[in-house]
Amino acid sequence: RNLMKALAVTDERSGLLHRDSYLTCLTSETERMRTQKTPQTIGLLQFRPAPVADDGNGRKGDDNALDDFIHRFSGTVMQQLRQNDIALKYTSRVLALVLPGPTGKDSAPVMEKMKRLAINTAAGSGMNQPELLAGFAEAIREGTMDNVDRVKELINRVEWALDGAAKAGAGTVKILEPPKQRPAA
Repeated sequence: RNLMKALAVTDERSGLLHRDSYLTCLTSETERMRTQKTPQTIGLLQFRPAPVADDGNGRKGDDNALDDFIHRFSGTVMQQLRQNDIALKYTSRVLALVLPGPTGKDSAPVMEKMKRLAINTAAGSGMNQPELLAGFAEAIREGTMDNVDRVKELINRVEWALDGAAKAGAGTVKILEPPKQRPAA
């Protein structure tokens, strides 16, 4: 993991691993999960501008303030995670967390840490706290799927979880457990 972190390209502004490292990290951690028979969960944290009154131009949030907030948040997020956890810049407004070890249900304390960090980041900088949405999904451990298929399936489910959180509204966390494996016929 340390070698992966050292060799991977980081996002210049946030200091987190760049999205180009996402699949490599997930594939590596999925192989580790399979061989060590441990759970793995990934999360997507999406930030949206804090609601403010319409400024007459149809804008309802300050994009520059949000970018500054995400930069500050990203700079301290790794301090809130365990040594083996990995944070990546997924998009300009979304961070990905690769959490080897916890199940989907066990990711709730991580999300609480992220919420507290968002509150502290906003308060410490005098910024309005942006809306935070999150989706988490646990990887499938059983079965005969190869690692590439496991990673694809996991990415799809965590994106569905984030979409579900977005539809439910600000502050929502959606956690998807792995689907039940059907017995072989």
